[in-house]
Amino acid sequence: MTMAEWLSFSVAVLSLLVAGFAWKSSRRANAIASGANRRADHANAIAEAALEDARQARLDIVWDEAVRALNDLVTFDFAGATEDVGPRLVSARTSLQMLSDKLDGDMVGKWLQADWETATLLMREALEKSIDRRRPDYVDAILQANSEAAAWLAGMIRNIRFARRGGISNDDAESLERHALENAEVIRKRNNWSEETSLQETHQPLQDGDDHP
Repeated sequence: MTMAEWLSFSVAVLSLLVAGFAWKSSRRANAIASGANRRADHANAIAEAALEDARQARLDIVWDEAVRALNDLVTFDFAGATEDVGPRLVSARTSLQMLSDKLDGDMVGKWLQADWETATLLMREALEKSIDRRRPDYVDAILQANSEAAAWLAGMIRNIRFARRGGISNDDAESLERHALENAEVIRKRNNWSEETSLQETHQPLQDGDDHP
């Protein structure tokens, strides 16, 4: 074999060695990249799960606060009140507003608004009842005077808990809204109240406008 042939052979062998090394390095780089991608995907999945957990935790707080605020009113003695009910009303209204903001669907907000409107009318009705403390059946009379407002508020709590467990359809929300509005009309008529009647300075709409989420 001539010198030139040896040189050509050596160059060919060297080229094969370099190609083999390059191929091996490429395989290793691909493996490293694949591992990095898997780790990145895993990290993204963890981050997304953490964000969802945080969102759910915030929503749980809003649900809990709405139920707590309404429970504070269920136990309030409207007919024999010796304390201002205003702070409890503001707390309940604010909690329902926050819940309406967090939940999807315009009908859900309308349902909560209608339910709260009817509740305020029943609470005002109980507040305006005058019961003589000297009556022998004073306790029973107080319970009776508060009964409709307490029953309506308790019903709101049950419906909110039901919606929290399994959600609520637009049809169900619309049915609840209609039921509340019909009751509000009955209450206004039996008291000769106008359409604007509510608990002064405390009752406000749960929605700011037609485009409210």
